[in-house]
Amino acid sequence: MMAFYGEPIPLDEEYRYMLIDAIQEASYLFSEYLKEHNLPTNNGHDGVKWNFINKQVISKFNSDRFAINVTSRGIWEFILIFDKVTGFLFTLMRDKNFINLQKNADKNLYHYLNALSRYNKDLYKEYIPVYEQGDLFDEIEFEESYYDDLDKISEKLTRKIELCIKRYALITFTEENGQATKLRCIIPTVGMNYFALENWSEYIGAQYTFKGMQSGDINSTDSVIADDTEPVLRRKSKAKVVAE
Repeated sequence: MMAFYGEPIPLDEEYRYMLIDAIQEASYLFSEYLKEHNLPTNNGHDGVKWNFINKQVISKFNSDRFAINVTSRGIWEFILIFDKVTGFLFTLMRDKNFINLQKNADKNLYHYLNALSRYNKDLYKEYIPVYEQGDLFDEIEFEESYYDDLDKISEKLTRKIELCIKRYALITFTEENGQATKLRCIIPTVGMNYFALENWSEYIGAQYTFKGMQSGDINSTDSVIADDTEPVLRRKSKAKVVAE
């Protein structure tokens, strides 16, 4: 009998705290950058800020356990965080961007999120996805060539990773006024739904320790946890997809 995916996402707590710190440190560094340059306009705000986020994450995850590579899809550059111990591949995205992709799944068929989600395709054999926005890929029967195209994209994105990628997970976050307010980790499906979603917002504002430190030496900020959307189901039809 098919069931929902229930295995925990294997990223140790200390790294979840590191992600929170990286996001907040990047926000501070970005604000200092704006003060220093006193720019008259604010074009490309989000893109520039991502440069600081990526830099801080790379700094935090600079260990033998992780392989971090810069990759790109079109003009957008982003980092891949590969856990050599678990075989999990992680990427980062703002929560609002993921929600927007879900709402416009039919317009983002060749988004890198769909391509990397192909690393989770074996889960369909045992588990039922959660349909937050309705399942576009249940409504439409896509030709096999579409999935072949996604596989080619994912292979290109991850070509620098030499070890076997067992699973892909998307880490989403919300940051307001320099503070992280929401952190989630998702095992996505092609079509912008997911097999698993873990709310990691509890680590925001919590006291934590690393090896060699005393409890309470480091503190993150208070958290605001948003409710998740209830899943819905929709109908089936057939269509043909042509690669962009």
